[in-house]
Formats: sequence, structure tokens, C-alpha cells
Amino acid sequence: MGRFQYLLISICGLIQAATACEVMIVGFLMPELRSYWNLAAWQSALIGTFVLLGKFFGAFVWGFVSDKVGRRLGIFGIILLTALFGFASAFSPNIYVLLALRFGVGLGVGGDSTLNKLVQNKFSYSLHNTVVSFTLVSEFVPTAKRSGSL
Repeated sequence: MGRFQYLLISICGLIQAATACEVMIVGFLMPELRSYWNLAAWQSALIGTFVLLGKFFGAFVWGFVSDKVGRRLGIFGIILLTALFGFASAFSPNIYVLLALRFGVGLGVGGDSTLNKLVQNKFSYSLHNTVVSFTLVSEFVPTAKRSGSL
């Protein structure tokens, strides 16, 4: 591996760390927001639910976006979306605005879970990445044809 691959892995690792923090911070926020806004337990649980719903839809959306505009712009979009919605979440006046903003964070996090791994596998030349990529591709081969195709 060369200098470019090490730089790319470092950048992708930092992006993954930042998006992981955005997801994990919800666990610390829920008890505080529950007492601050006098929320019921189910209402505070919605915060985490909306992040994961955004992640679900973001995984689909960013796959199509990166195919249209490229993976580099896709990664920048993920960083921008996650940062903007994460920062704006700090200024939420009520639970409803916070839910919408955390859904936006989830859209960015969902793109990171798919697009970031694709970029790493594309530019990192190692046997481990080849095996992982091969395993992921094999999941889309019909079960009856897997042994003959692979």
C-alpha cells in the first residue's frame, strides 16, 4: 500500500468515527432530554428510532447519488449532511424539530455505512479487502447457483 491508500484509510476512518459518535450520542442525550422536556419514555426512544430510520433510507439514497455524481462528491455530501444536521440538533427548540434533524443525521450516517466501505475497498489493494468484497458480491448470486459461479 502506498501513501494515497494510507491517507484514504485515515480519512475514511475519521468519517466513520464521526458518524459513530453521532449515533452513540443519542444514548447519552435521551435521559437528559427526557428530564429537560418532560418526555415520556416512548418519546425519548423516538430520538434513536429516527436516527436509525434515517440511516435506513440514507443507505439507499446515497448509493444512487454516488452513482450519479461520483463517490468523491458523495463522501463530501455525507460529511456535509451529517455535520449540518448534527450541529443544528444542538439548537432544537422541541422534540419534533429534534426528531426531524436527527433523521437528517441518520441520512448521512446511512450513506457512510455503504459509501465509505466502497471507497475503502476500491482503493485499498489487499487480500482482506478482496475477500470481503467477494463475499458481499456473492450474496447477490442466487443460492442455487453459488457453488457453480464462485
